[in-house]
Amino acid sequence: MSAPERVVIRNAELWLGDKRKRVGPAHPLYRGGKRIDAQGYVTITSGPGAGMREHRVIMSAALGRVLLPTEIVHHVNGNKADNRLANLSLETRASHNREHGKGSEVLCRDCGKRKWYSPSNLARRASAYRCRGCWIKGGGNAACMNP
Repeated sequence: MSAPERVVIRNAELWLGDKRKRVGPAHPLYRGGKRIDAQGYVTITSGPGAGMREHRVIMSAALGRVLLPTEIVHHVNGNKADNRLANLSLETRASHNREHGKGSEVLCRDCGKRKWYSPSNLARRASAYRCRGCWIKGGGNAACMNP
């Protein structure tokens, strides 16, 4: 049997035969079982939760249940690598879009009820907004045709 091949890379000696046998923390290129993905989130690469984003694993453990696909874990300070529980909040898709998305909140001209509209819906809205309840009380389309 031959001796393992010796390679020198950047002033560090690696014995390839030895390196191939080491796994996890014992491997010289091990980085803690985490990596930063293309969107800037910390992703777990080994152990339980491998392949998941770390902030979702932390929130799931804090709640004691699996997160629903509709639930979003929001980073309060905006730093995607800061996964402290104090920096994470659980939000619905709608509330998260209101915070980060485009669009605006409109008020019903009759009762003052608030509604969120996306930019495409705002462009289609021709006149002052009326909520569904006020629109029905006012006669719906009949009120529009007979002012």
